[in-house]
Amino acid sequence: MEVDSATQTACAACGNSANKRCNGCIEGINHAGAPSPTFYCSTDCQKAHWAKHKAECKLADARKQLFRAGELLQAVFYIFREIAFDILIASVWEKGGNKMHFYEKEWEGHEEPLFMFPADSIPEDHDRHALLTHHACGDALAYLHEFSLKVTKGEYRM
Repeated sequence: MEVDSATQTACAACGNSANKRCNGCIEGINHAGAPSPTFYCSTDCQKAHWAKHKAECKLADARKQLFRAGELLQAVFYIFREIAFDILIASVWEKGGNKMHFYEKEWEGHEEPLFMFPADSIPEDHDRHALLTHHACGDALAYLHEFSLKVTKGEYRM
């Protein structure tokens, strides 16, 4: 796949200016989760470099799949926790920087141990996610174990 001239980089095989990316790892990512396409100046250079590039190409694609599986599992966990929310919140407010404060009510006398998640009181996604995982840091593995196995085996895709 060709890219525009502003995105040109060095060919992985010969070092000349390159504007074509390897189609195998075009969406692949590095260890940090950033895109890591490999560039070539020609099909001949790509073919000549394939023996060296093959393993990294497959790893970049595998990392992409793993990151997508992680994003899917995280989204499912947030949805599950919002439905199965077990903290009775009296009030929520944010005070200074990245700290969110909330008061819990005692839930004695309530028949059900699940409560409405106060989504309207928490406008920011990162704050909602923090509250959804409060008291439940280790629960994701227990709740999503079977689903995690299926996602990593490729039985579910985003």
